[in-house]
Amino acid sequence: MPDLLSFLIQNCLHDPRGDAKIDISSKELEENFEPAQVTYLKGQGLLEPAPAPAFLRCSYCGRSCTVDVIRDSGRYILFCEDYSSPRELESKEIERWRLSLLGLGRFIADNLRSTFVNAPNENGIKICICGGYEYLLEKEKTNWILRIESARLLLPDLFLWKAKRYQINENKLKQALEGLVEYKVPKIKWTKARLQELVDRKTALQRSGERAFLKVLSTEYGISVTAIQNALNKAKEKGIKPQLANAFKI
Repeated sequence: MPDLLSFLIQNCLHDPRGDAKIDISSKELEENFEPAQVTYLKGQGLLEPAPAPAFLRCSYCGRSCTVDVIRDSGRYILFCEDYSSPRELESKEIERWRLSLLGLGRFIADNLRSTFVNAPNENGIKICICGGYEYLLEKEKTNWILRIESARLLLPDLFLWKAKRYQINENKLKQALEGLVEYKVPKIKWTKARLQELVDRKTALQRSGERAFLKVLSTEYGISVTAIQNALNKAKEKGIKPQLANAFKI
């Protein structure tokens, strides 16, 4: 059987530039993929329910035309003018699923033992900072990639199905990181805007119930806990306070 997560990344992941989300039916999942993979992805929040389809491919007339799905008294009917009889759709054809972009980003961050940032950009989302590097989940032309600074890894290559769960392919990740310049602790220029961002992030973590927020910030910014505390003290001296709208972003 084909690998489910690789298929979903290539076919059923939302394009942040505005393309419609493509979904897959329970029937297709059942007939084409390993049940354990389906169950696992649902349990991890990666497969999310999608609305009932407004149209589907007919395939009965021999032309695979696209026709409207008619809803009648709780039933869903597919009617093709070139086909003699309307066909009532099975519940498994109506029940639809799609791959969650946020769920996938959180899943990667968790597997990297990093805090999920969820910062949207034009091509996807920034998902975490790990080892001082920014990790981004982005759509590049027709492919989804994991971008780590200047390094890039095709997203389907990031995962392994092993021991009944999806895991990060450590070898592929290591190969991607080998192309980066040897890591040096960054010297952060603490501008007023950067200090504001730090204060807002700290406040968001505290409101989420995170007690070890200094350690989380240290990991995200790739600097020591002491350096984070010094930056927070600097922000306090400058009178920088949380901005309510930003402080809720986690």
